[in-house]
Amino acid sequence: AGGGTTVYILSDEDIIASSDMSYAFYTLTACKEIVFNNFQLTDLTTNLVSMFYNCSSLQAVDLTNFDTSNVRNMTALFRGCSSLASLDFSLYPNFDTSSVRDMRSMFEECTSLAYIDVSSFNTSNVTNMWSTSNWDLHGMFAHCSSLTTLDISNFDTSNVRAIGGMFAGCSMLTNLILPDNFGSASTTFAYCFADCSSLETLEFEKLNTSSGLVFNSMFGGCSSLTNIEAEYIDVSNGTSLLNMFSNTAITEIDLSNFNTARATTIAGLFYGCTSLETIIYGDGWDTSNVTDFSSLFRNCSSLNNIDLSVYNFTSAENISRLFDGCSSLLSVKSRCVV
Repeated sequence: AGGGTTVYILSDEDIIASSDMSYAFYTLTACKEIVFNNFQLTDLTTNLVSMFYNCSSLQAVDLTNFDTSNVRNMTALFRGCSSLASLDFSLYPNFDTSSVRDMRSMFEECTSLAYIDVSSFNTSNVTNMWSTSNWDLHGMFAHCSSLTTLDISNFDTSNVRAIGGMFAGCSMLTNLILPDNFGSASTTFAYCFADCSSLETLEFEKLNTSSGLVFNSMFGGCSSLTNIEAEYIDVSNGTSLLNMFSNTAITEIDLSNFNTARATTIAGLFYGCTSLETIIYGDGWDTSNVTDFSSLFRNCSSLNNIDLSVYNFTSAENISRLFDGCSSLLSVKSRCVV
């Protein structure tokens, strides 16, 4: 199989898949096509972890004979299938995701994937759509760098505890259609939209971040995003806002609804926001527990005035490079104790 372009699954009788099909075709890097013939994946199968992982030459896959009604784990199912250009799950009525708990990295690094239809997905039992390992991002659609449109409006994320990194590195994405209450149970939104560098708008009103603890680089690297509707972002339980808005194209941000009383780091919060001119704070802006303020305004080269009178630095341990690269800065208003 490794030296050819087509893998045939053949037998005189029907071939019934085992309960565990994890890594079944793992790293068949020369395989462009898999012909399943009389191979059947039935309701006996519960595990599809990394089944096609790193089939980097695979151009198409026919899932007609796949009954996934009892599959619980689809982690990295198509990860690294970097030649797949299209996936339309509406064509496969037996591809049933209602029992699935884990969809981490399911389409990660499908770098040629330009079209995907997941309108048939039932995600009501899914608890995980991302993980991190050695700082790598393993989100469900991470690094699908050819996707321009993604519609997940049918997704139920009410049980998903981790959606961070879900769209990280989707650098061509311009149209992202979210479901209502997206992320309502998630404790981490870290890197969720990171490096979606073509994304100009986002349906902020559909976000529910009330359970979020970690917001690191949530929008980091969204270099075409000119407006962040922060009134729809609840950080009241957040402890880490590291680089949350870094390297975005915002000119103004209104944080008047932000409650940061639990935050311990806001390092790099506005880092690299080179067009940022105005920051609006509200009564909930509380930095009394923050220990790390480093690079907070670093490279905010359009800021003329910075108001530090709303900041409490009494717990500060790191304020390095606070104004580094603020080349237009004229005044700093402060009543802080450093």
